[in-house]
Amino acid sequence: MSMGSKLPTAEQAAELLQTDAGTLRRLARQRWVPAMEVGWQWRFDETVLREWVSELGFHSIAPARTVTR
Repeated sequence: MSMGSKLPTAEQAAELLQTDAGTLRRLARQRWVPAMEVGWQWRFDETVLREWVSELGFHSIAPARTVTR
């Protein structure tokens, strides 16, 4: 991680990734998304997150929405 990169909170990173902060925290605990735990907070390197999403080919990690009729 570079010293110039931002370390957003789960809420800020969730907004960046267009998903729910709770979902992002759960994925971080499961080591599915790159993150670090600082005290009681999860922090995410913005540059690493953008690269991770790009490598996976996702536009976001938002949960799929169920269509009901």
